[in-house]
Amino acid sequence: MVVGAGAWCGWRGRGAAALLAGVCGLWTVCVGGCASAPPDARLMRAAAGGDFGAGRLRALENVTDARRDAGDYVLDRLRLGVLALADGEPRAAGRSLDEAYEVLRTQGVNEDKTVASAVLWEGVRTWKGEPFEQAMAFVYVAALHAQEGDWGNVRAAAGNSLFYLRDFGRGRSSADVIREAQRRGDDGLDRGYAAVQSDFALGYLLHGVASRQMGRAEEARDYFRAAVRAQASLQGLAERLESGGDNALFIVDFGLGPEKIATGPDGAIASFRARTESDRAQLAVLVDGRRESFPAAADLNEMSRDLRWNNLEDLRRAKSAIGDVLLLGGAAAGAYGASENKKEVALAGAGAAVAGLLLKAGARADTRHVEVMPQRVYLAPARVGPGQTVTLQVDGRPGSRITLSGLDAARAMQPGSGGLLVRYIRLPVDGRGGDGGGAILYANDATPDPANLGERRLPYILGGNCVRSPTSEALRSYQLAGYLRGMTLGELQELYRAEGIRVYEGFSGGPSPGLHILEGGDSLFVPLPGTAGFSRLFGRVHAPYVPRSEAVRRLAAEIRAGVSAPALLVGDGAGAETPSSALPAGRSPQ
Repeated sequence: MVVGAGAWCGWRGRGAAALLAGVCGLWTVCVGGCASAPPDARLMRAAAGGDFGAGRLRALENVTDARRDAGDYVLDRLRLGVLALADGEPRAAGRSLDEAYEVLRTQGVNEDKTVASAVLWEGVRTWKGEPFEQAMAFVYVAALHAQEGDWGNVRAAAGNSLFYLRDFGRGRSSADVIREAQRRGDDGLDRGYAAVQSDFALGYLLHGVASRQMGRAEEARDYFRAAVRAQASLQGLAERLESGGDNALFIVDFGLGPEKIATGPDGAIASFRARTESDRAQLAVLVDGRRESFPAAADLNEMSRDLRWNNLEDLRRAKSAIGDVLLLGGAAAGAYGASENKKEVALAGAGAAVAGLLLKAGARADTRHVEVMPQRVYLAPARVGPGQTVTLQVDGRPGSRITLSGLDAARAMQPGSGGLLVRYIRLPVDGRGGDGGGAILYANDATPDPANLGERRLPYILGGNCVRSPTSEALRSYQLAGYLRGMTLGELQELYRAEGIRVYEGFSGGPSPGLHILEGGDSLFVPLPGTAGFSRLFGRVHAPYVPRSEAVRRLAAEIRAGVSAPALLVGDGAGAETPSSALPAGRSPQ
């Protein structure tokens, strides 16, 4: 291309100069504009460090109300769904995962993009992910519904994860298959593979659990056996799940999944490299100190290296090869035409160069992927009694340790689950926040009366350890503890309004909350009890609240000085006549 450009510069025709400028411009656009965006480092740090609240909000920034066929529609929703699920925030998780699910179940969403992708770049197509990413998307939908006790939808989602795979033979790479297709002249790679049943053991296990919960014992047995055929190390786990003797099941993610990169000539072939290395470490589950261990049910590093779980890169590689030929031919023709002052030859060469540059740039692999996918997934059944703690940790990874809080409250919320409480847990890789040991340090709407709160039974915004919604019940508890004597519910709510705090009640419906006030945000809500988000918020010590309004600053100072802590209130509580419905979800107290 350098030779061709030099020859063009010596040619005196204005049309050729303009055409050269066009060639260079198109090259710049394709190289600069057609490259896949790099993985979001902030999302990966949040996933690795267990900072799921900040990660959820970061992912939410990228989600738009674009049409279902927009390029990153599914990708952005899976990023948000995974992190919201980890944060114990079902509003954002449910909405985003359901929207992604509907697209992934749809056949042929890329048909209207075929021509564009063949000429330019695969990235203009609607992203649906690698087959292993699609299977994991269905797992997250299943996990969402399992936490709700909706076993019919769990069974459906798990079934969708078990699609047939294209098997080109063991030990073969994408490059091997592409070379053979080129030798045969086979553009579509519609030969040379066998359609085989999925070996996705995790999907079989989840289907088996759902079938068992729905009373389909024989069907459950078939799926548990299929899981063992796919992965023999799961036999003990499958037998345990089939027995149905446990009252809790934890779906546990760990690590960062593989990174998708461009390799080969012109970066035309997609490949994967590990972020968190694979090993055979088991998940330790301690229930009040009693230890059990379970093997991983899925390893995404291994799946990404298996050609059956990858989208084929044949079209990209073919475009790159064609682009090389046209580019070299166009450059030579351009140089000859310029040196001989033959306009027609030069224009033809420039045209070939344009086509070659476009195809060469378009040959680069689309490396978009869900960078917050885990490296591995465990299923861990357990028998948990009232008041007992559950600690999860990957063997040899002390930074992954987490002790779950609020499991008693979680069981009370799910009476219709068929006796099985399910929680999805994302373990940190480095555990920067530390393990709270299962204690609940802040009163909240799910656990309003934790032990040992003592003199801290006061709103967090006023210096206490209570982050309950400002309701008549909460106000009554403050007054019984000797605080806020004579304050009405309306006055308490006015304090939250003055601080710009938005109160979210319940676990479904309405907008997704922002960052919690315990973490410096402006939202007051409760993650699902028994999740990592719940433990992170209420099981760790947070910095004192910094008031924004003069009214709250003054009252907090008076309480610290002992001015506003007189004798206990006598009676049924001031302001009880104002209903808690005065605080609609997602709105500042009025």
